[in-house]
Amino acid sequence: MMKQTAHIAIRAVRDDDINDVTTVAMLKKAWNEEYFGAEDAFPAGVLVSVEQARRRLQAQKPAEETFLAEQDRRPIGFLCIRFSSYLDEDVPYAEVTQLYVVASERRRGVATILMSHAENIAHRRGCTSIHLVTRSNNHDAQAFYRSVGYEARHVGFEKFLPGSHHLKRPE
Repeated sequence: MMKQTAHIAIRAVRDDDINDVTTVAMLKKAWNEEYFGAEDAFPAGVLVSVEQARRRLQAQKPAEETFLAEQDRRPIGFLCIRFSSYLDEDVPYAEVTQLYVVASERRRGVATILMSHAENIAHRRGCTSIHLVTRSNNHDAQAFYRSVGYEARHVGFEKFLPGSHHLKRPE
């Protein structure tokens, strides 16, 4: 059962949000801790420095945007959305590349508000659909996406290339 939460504001992430380990850097750190376990259990290179976060936000532009959910000016979640065009169609589509809500704020409507915001932006940009991918074993996320109207329509594949510095994610 979803509990209602106090007013949640959604806004675009600004460069000045990455001044220290608050805001997006804090949220990314929380996501990493949840994904890999305790901070000292992180594989080498997982923790993102403030400068790395700043560079990554800049590198996203203009194809991808990051939005922050705040409650009482406190960051509680974020969503990244990328815009692209089909080669075989004259219409764009959007892809939600990341969605994260801090554990203490889950099941209170934050992810639904973030997804609704992404859908509104995609619609305004003329997109005809939103794509997203989640891990095959992330059953909570899959149930959430179904609950907000998304259908499982594709099978995803991933291959890490030789010499890449991507971390192999736990299954």
